[in-house]
Order: sequence, then C-alpha cells, then structure tokens
Amino acid sequence: MATGISGRAVIVTGAARGVGLAVARRFVRAGASVMLADMDEAHLARELSTIEAAGYEGRAHAFFGDLREKLSMTNLAAATLDAFERIDVLVNASRVLVPSSPLDPDADGLEPTLAQNVVGTLRLSQIVARRMIELSAGEQPGPADRAILNVSSVQALRTAPALLAYSVGCAAVDQLTRTLALALAPHRIRVNALASG
Repeated sequence: MATGISGRAVIVTGAARGVGLAVARRFVRAGASVMLADMDEAHLARELSTIEAAGYEGRAHAFFGDLREKLSMTNLAAATLDAFERIDVLVNASRVLVPSSPLDPDADGLEPTLAQNVVGTLRLSQIVARRMIELSAGEQPGPADRAILNVSSVQALRTAPALLAYSVGCAAVDQLTRTLALALAPHRIRVNALASG
C-alpha cells in the first residue's frame, strides 16, 4: 500500500468478502476512512464488527445496497461524503462469476455478468468521478491525488468456455479502465485495473 493513505476517504464495493474485504481491511489498517459497500447486509455487518473490534487506525462504515441500481450508487457517494466529507479512492471490487454455457444463449451468463461487472463499474465510476472533480475544484494543482481502481482478472486474456461471461466482462473492464484513465487524467484522477489471478 502506498504511503499517504492515512486520513483518505475510500469506497470499496464488494466489501463483504474476497478481494473487496481484503482491500477494505488493508485501507482501514493503514488509517483510511473506508465505506464498505455490499448487498449482503448480514455478512457485511459481521465483517464490519470484526474490523471495528480489531482497533485499526482508520474508520469503517457500511453501506448496504444493490450497486447495479443507479439510485444505490448515488446514495453510496452521498453517504460517503456525509460520513467523511470527501472521496479520495474508489475500489470497484464487486464482481459476479456466473458459469457459462457458450453455446446456450439462455445459460451463457452474459447479461448478469455485464450488468454488475461492467455497467455497474462504469456507472459508479462516473458518479464518483464527478464528485471527485467537484471536490478538487478549489485545490492547488499538483500530482494526481485521487484514484479509481477496478478489479479485473488475468481471465481477460485467457480462454475457458465455462468462464465466457467472466472473461468477456474482465476484458471490458480493462478497456473501460484505459478509457477512463485518459478521460480523467486532466482532472488528476488516476484509474488503474488490478488483474487478480
């Protein structure tokens, strides 16, 4: 984890388990204020209690909602600003992996995978980036100090028929990341992808 994390305000989606939970814990340990977002309310509440009991330097709050819905995304950004008065980092780690049958249009898993992994990532990034730009309007010019991190996978470059939808989604997230990186660079917002696996 880079230095300068202490005091930063971070949103981590998919934070109830897996990569999202690991990233959220690491940010809180490093002293950040973290909004853990997930639709699994029970699991996220348990994990939040565990994080709070650990006595880490940072703060952790929870947001429960379906981040495939635009209203939930808008509410997540608003809740983070209410809690921390800023947003410095967005980690898009909410992912679904649906088994694919590539020759069966009713079982290829493409629509739910793209809805959550690609469209959800883009829409939340757009909402949060607009807030980041507004927040930076009065700041002194300097190096990029806000970031969006999209969790992807090496599966974007591999071929596995049973993972058709996930592979296509990861490839789309990688292209989305490259495009947003160029679009947001003038606003001093870095956009990167983490290829897990």
